[in-house]
Amino acid sequence: MSERRFLDSAGRRPYRTMGRSCGLKEIAEFQVRWPRLTTSDDLKNDDLQMRYLRGGDVDRVVELWKNVYPEVYGSTHEFVFDPAWYQDQVLWDERFEADALDKQHAIILMENLENERPVGILLMTKWNQNLQVELTMGGLHSEFRKNQVFYPFFRDILDSISKTEAELVTVFAETWHDKTQKLMDHFGFNIWGIFPGNMMRWSRDQSCYRACEIHYYKLINHGEQFSTRPDEWSLSEKSRKLWAVLQELNADG
Repeated sequence: MSERRFLDSAGRRPYRTMGRSCGLKEIAEFQVRWPRLTTSDDLKNDDLQMRYLRGGDVDRVVELWKNVYPEVYGSTHEFVFDPAWYQDQVLWDERFEADALDKQHAIILMENLENERPVGILLMTKWNQNLQVELTMGGLHSEFRKNQVFYPFFRDILDSISKTEAELVTVFAETWHDKTQKLMDHFGFNIWGIFPGNMMRWSRDQSCYRACEIHYYKLINHGEQFSTRPDEWSLSEKSRKLWAVLQELNADG
């Protein structure tokens, strides 16, 4: 963390004083530094490795996105199809020390060691001041969608993120399949909510629709310690019923 910023609080007060049910931390210029990646020993005989994006990857990565996630054509995530976007926006493996702190986005590739071909991809986004990492979107090439092949790698990714300053990890899952949803359930993520009409997604030709997304969250690194508790929240009757259902569902996980 860098030098603290101070707000002149004279004559100011919050709508309601909150934070009585949890710990408080001093406001600072919070930072999340992208972690170095490690691959578990039990994957060393596999045909895959995961690594960050490198300079010679961009054209192959753009083509991989077209196979893995063509649905983002025409959406706010369409930038992944533009080779020029990557240069200034993403962490580069060759510039790790400089980019780990400065770049908002990082891309992890799953590379087939037999032919050095990227067959899986994950785009991550961080918001430093919220100490948040979003696993924005990812997937496997259509020829490589083996059952649960991503599970051990995802465990390593979560372990790596847990070694950063992040306190909140978020994910949204598409609803044209349930694989990501099952992955989140397996790794103990909580359901944040179901959002009908959340994202524009490509259907066919030049047509799109509003897709339903399921949002998940996981508090790490004592993030829960600094999160207000339900007894401090002011909830409407509907919101209170919703929270009860979410508690029940998330407890089952």
